[in-house]
Amino acid sequence: SIDLCRLGIRRAHHRGQQRGFLVMPFGVRTHDELGVEKIAGQAHSAPANFDPRRIMLRATVLSLVSFVLYYQNYVHHWVTIEDIDVAPWLGLVK
Repeated sequence: SIDLCRLGIRRAHHRGQQRGFLVMPFGVRTHDELGVEKIAGQAHSAPANFDPRRIMLRATVLSLVSFVLYYQNYVHHWVTIEDIDVAPWLGLVK
């Protein structure tokens, strides 16, 4: 048995961090960029047009697509563990 953590290969729970970048609030502009007056005491980087519904919709669509691809791969075996096994390339198989 190969210890993946010892080789520096991270487990699947870190994949969520990669997808998180896709649901960041792209398109959000500051008050200066939109020419809107700031409220006294607010940060210069505070968004003026933040829409949480749009972010939630993006996150929902992304998770739906991710799950459908995962499930279809599970059912149809498009990519198996043997397809991504790097141990033979690294000479770790005896």
